[in-house]
Amino acid sequence: MRASVAVLALLAASAGVGAAPTAAWRPQTRTTAPIDCRNTKTGTDASCWTTLNMTSWLNDWFKTHTCREGDGFAHCFLRANGMPVTDCYDLNVQSCGSDITNHIDQSTPEVFYVLYNIYAINNFYNTWYAAAVAAAGQASGKIDAIVQTLNPVSKANVDLNIVLTALLAVLNFAPGAIGIAIGDMAKTIQHVASVASTVITTIPGVLKFVFPPTTVDSQRVEIGNLKTQLDHLETYLSGRLGPALNISLYDITVFTSLAELGAFSAYPAPAIDKSTANLDQALTTYLVSTCLQSNGWFGTVARDSNPQQMASNGSNHQYDLDCSSYDGDGICNMWWYDQQQNNAYSLVSNKSFRDNPHDNLRTIIDQGWSTMPQLFNSARQCNDDGDYNKGVRLNTDQGTFELQCISQLKMCTYDKRCVSDDCEYVDCDTDDGWGGAYNEDGLDMHVFSVPPGYLGPLLLQSDPTLVH
Repeated sequence: MRASVAVLALLAASAGVGAAPTAAWRPQTRTTAPIDCRNTKTGTDASCWTTLNMTSWLNDWFKTHTCREGDGFAHCFLRANGMPVTDCYDLNVQSCGSDITNHIDQSTPEVFYVLYNIYAINNFYNTWYAAAVAAAGQASGKIDAIVQTLNPVSKANVDLNIVLTALLAVLNFAPGAIGIAIGDMAKTIQHVASVASTVITTIPGVLKFVFPPTTVDSQRVEIGNLKTQLDHLETYLSGRLGPALNISLYDITVFTSLAELGAFSAYPAPAIDKSTANLDQALTTYLVSTCLQSNGWFGTVARDSNPQQMASNGSNHQYDLDCSSYDGDGICNMWWYDQQQNNAYSLVSNKSFRDNPHDNLRTIIDQGWSTMPQLFNSARQCNDDGDYNKGVRLNTDQGTFELQCISQLKMCTYDKRCVSDDCEYVDCDTDDGWGGAYNEDGLDMHVFSVPPGYLGPLLLQSDPTLVH
């Protein structure tokens, strides 16, 4: 990633992404000259930190300079190179940023790239914080409707620590990061998401501050009161990102680890646009699944099943599946079809066994509360791994950064091998409504009750008669 210095506005927004400090450098002209790392007039490039052997140069510089007590690395370097020393260690976009135009001509490229990285890293954390606060605001405006529509029991509650984790994982659920958006904007978001994942999983000290294993934030909050909590989460969020920013610039070892990634030497420098849509979707997915679960809904999956194909392949089902085509979201009647996995998902209510979940599924999508992959695939993977009901987990294995179990739905897999009326799921107990149905004369074992979204082998049997 590279750009001419003539267009390089230090940390300025590009393609709608990022936010710039008020003192950011904003040149007005543009050239198309190739990037020369030793000539900063030609622009900046992610490769230049390595090309210029910057880590070795900076360590040598640090050994030969005496810093003021309490300065830390960044302030020491700024002061030594004639830059204003305000406060680059705090989450305040106003407090760290300066015009470095003069350093194109008056300093070495090494000094220029260190300054650039200091401001870029500070801005990265500031925009991350702003995006997390914005995500809380987005979610706050949806909570009443989620609660009213999905009608959780009055005492349903959520884990505040999970709420904070979901807000700080904004990039993993931003449109580009999950393949919803297309084009340059999505590519930019995916790049920033990749940088954030690398920072979190590979840089010493950052993970433990942003996502601590145990925190005082681990308290339960009634979902009806969460809106009030979201309106006052800035302190909690700054308590996570503030220390991570501090160690990233105060400690030269952490700083060089970040700079060696190259991303903070590039243009545009990685930054998170707080106006990006659906930054709150990790959190709202968690809330939606919690509401559904508390109101007696759980998810079902029919593996290797395509309801539309089943409805039109001429099979002699006991009843019409009423699924002629999928809409743009993969919904047909009461099923969401995952084309990649060839699985069909639905919801079942253990309070009202025969309720059709179509309206709930469409509302969840139409209101932007979640997507079907987030709601169902996340829950299915969580259940398959044996982690259901163990809370949301952060997976950082092998340098990945992934929220697991963000959907709290219990998932049950239809037993497609058992052609019998005494087996429904392979991994769950049978539903209370499953089995012999009552008619006017009492229990009739030849009339059998199944969930509306049932796609098991009894569909092809003539006896018992299925009621759904």
